[in-house]
Amino acid sequence: MFNGTDRASRLRTFLHVSNSWQEFNLLDSDLAQLLPRSKFLRVLSLTNYSITEVPQSIDSLKHLRYLNFSRTIIKGLPEQVSNLYNLQSLLVRDCEMLSSSPASFVKLTNLRHFDISGTPLLNKTPLGISGLISLQTLPKVYIKGGNGFKVSELKDLSDLQGRLSIKGLDKVMNPIQAKDANLHQKEGLDDLEMEWNEDVLDNSRNSTIEYEVFEGLRPHNKLKTLKILFYGGTKFPSWVGDPSFHLTELTLEGCRCCTHLPTVGHLGSLKKFVMRSLHMVKTLSFQGILLFPSLEILEVYDMQGLEIWSTSDGNEDDEIAISFPCLRQIYIKQCPKLAVVSISLIPLLEVLRLEECSEAVLRGIVGASVSILRLTMWDIRGLSQLQGEVLKHLRAVEHLCIKNCSEWEYLWESELEACESLVNFKSFRVIWL
Repeated sequence: MFNGTDRASRLRTFLHVSNSWQEFNLLDSDLAQLLPRSKFLRVLSLTNYSITEVPQSIDSLKHLRYLNFSRTIIKGLPEQVSNLYNLQSLLVRDCEMLSSSPASFVKLTNLRHFDISGTPLLNKTPLGISGLISLQTLPKVYIKGGNGFKVSELKDLSDLQGRLSIKGLDKVMNPIQAKDANLHQKEGLDDLEMEWNEDVLDNSRNSTIEYEVFEGLRPHNKLKTLKILFYGGTKFPSWVGDPSFHLTELTLEGCRCCTHLPTVGHLGSLKKFVMRSLHMVKTLSFQGILLFPSLEILEVYDMQGLEIWSTSDGNEDDEIAISFPCLRQIYIKQCPKLAVVSISLIPLLEVLRLEECSEAVLRGIVGASVSILRLTMWDIRGLSQLQGEVLKHLRAVEHLCIKNCSEWEYLWESELEACESLVNFKSFRVIWL
């Protein structure tokens, strides 16, 4: 493949262009042969090539600005990479075997982009990375105890942009370190994930400290996407529902000690809200004159303690309250105790998918909508047929799927009533497994 390596001394760019994920064969020996002869390379992209290791001779490319090993099967980056002083972009995206990076990373003072997305085995943040103040791309960091990476080391990385995942927040014992991270000043970040340890649920977790750490990690209000995983506090910081934020997507998952949700109903830009495994939450109660004005997708999964979903608290204002005016999709799964659904009209609901919950959930949501186009019901307790008020609210339904509803007896009691209601039917499936 490299018959022309003798002429490689004049090469400035080695860039493979492809629209596919096809893997291209390249022997490690070929690469080791090419690099010393290409000392003036500025751009080297080996994405999708079948190389398994990076030659130590990589540091002969002193002029290199852009280095891309994405979607290769390399297991580590050699120490010699740290000698590429002019390097601005180092990309190892989707290198699923990569588990190590150079210890002298701090020498890459010109580095702007370090893309380590899709590297599950790379679970240690390079020491000294906090000194790379020009860094713009850093998709994830791992907080470690002892001499490992501290969350406060994010302080001077003011130019960070795009996505950042902070993992291991249960290791932060001093809330001041969280404030020192200065997330509120990083207005370039639009996607933030905060993750505590899912497996550590013993007495080493201090809910008060975790709350204060969470409070100190307040991001800039330009943030678009926020994902909270396995937080161990009993309540959420007030900034999570602060209406000054421009959040479009919010996910709360595995926050098993929280008994109440944050007041997120007034987030004017929120389009997608996901709740998963918040087992201590018993009530979804949202009150206000205009709730979730932009929300389009609502997902509720594995809420084992959830009993009530209500948008009413009995006040006179309930009569003029508007909830979910833009909501189009609802997904609810594994909410075995949810028995009361008392919500106001959802005028634009098109997709409703219910799994492993009771008929009361179906009746409550269907009764608040007349625009459902696609209805899917899996393992719904107490559901034996479609009848009465439920049928009347399904006039717009085009696609209906019923799966594993063990108490199901027949489709409907009155064929005439069904024909009058289900006038837009296009597909219908009943499945038992």
